[in-house]
Amino acid sequence: MTGQVKEDLLCRAGELGVRVKDGTLFFEPVLLRGEEFLDQGKSFYFFDINQKKNEILLLPKSLAFTICQVPVIYQKSDESVTEVYAVDGCVTHLKGNQLDKKISQAIFSRKGEYVKIIVYLDSEKFN
Repeated sequence: MTGQVKEDLLCRAGELGVRVKDGTLFFEPVLLRGEEFLDQGKSFYFFDINQKKNEILLLPKSLAFTICQVPVIYQKSDESVTEVYAVDGCVTHLKGNQLDKKISQAIFSRKGEYVKIIVYLDSEKFN
């Protein structure tokens, strides 16, 4: 990877507001522009930890990216909450835009325990 590619990746992670503090993932997209969110639904394709191609249908007012091959969906909303979807179908609801340390560590270690994260962001910040 060239220096420019690395710089671009780090800058984009910064724009998306992905932060790690004390081993915990935070989502604080203060540099993200409102026009980056979709106007209409669209398919998002990604490869999971087993190198299997997957598709998620994104809703309007959302955008997606991956962290350690786990899709993260930012969805404009009236509230600030996060939902973490486990491989067994369980959903963990967290207040705010921060994962707990256990979930963060499982994602970093690529154990395949979690299949999707939806971060609901205050839509007023992205008008």
